[in-house]
Amino acid sequence: LDEVYSNLSSNYNISHRLLDAADYGVPQHRIRAFVIGIRKKKSLYNEPRFPKPTHGEDSERDNDLITSSEALSDINRPNNPDDYSMKSKHAHLLNDIPEGMNYSFYTEKMGHPDPEFEWRSKFSDYLYKADPDKPIKTLKAKPGSTSGPFHWNNRRFTEKELKRLQAFPDDFKFSTDSYTHIMRMIGNSVPPLQSLAIAN
Repeated sequence: LDEVYSNLSSNYNISHRLLDAADYGVPQHRIRAFVIGIRKKKSLYNEPRFPKPTHGEDSERDNDLITSSEALSDINRPNNPDDYSMKSKHAHLLNDIPEGMNYSFYTEKMGHPDPEFEWRSKFSDYLYKADPDKPIKTLKAKPGSTSGPFHWNNRRFTEKELKRLQAFPDDFKFSTDSYTHIMRMIGNSVPPLQSLAIAN
């Protein structure tokens, strides 16, 4: 970040901020750094401005964060649920994990009678099951076979659900039908509602 500032500050007014996509109506906690530069002497504004939250406790409109179940409320269950099942040696453990928890449910520290894992032995998204009453955690571009978030119905999210959770329009067409490639494109993207707020 210091290098960006030193290389560009002679021609640009630069500012940066950490923004959470959930604060802009996206049903996902996705915290990313944004750096904005405005060319000096070419703009009405001296300094870049960042959007105020439209949702959550810091919002002026007093809008609640959008939960994952709200975002997916009108999407039917997949016709072939097996197509979205998790395939790994720990897949069978997902069924008993409570919503909003991860592999740590199966640790001695959490009081499990038959622990499968050591405390903090895995990444936080390992076997993470989404809580339908909250925004989901960050969708990743290249998740492992046991990396969540997983649907609270103990499966991977469908392509249509992933689009909703990243705030893409339902009619948006990807250039591929490959689940892996769609997941990568979604995971690498800035959620459109957040992009719109920044652009405005």
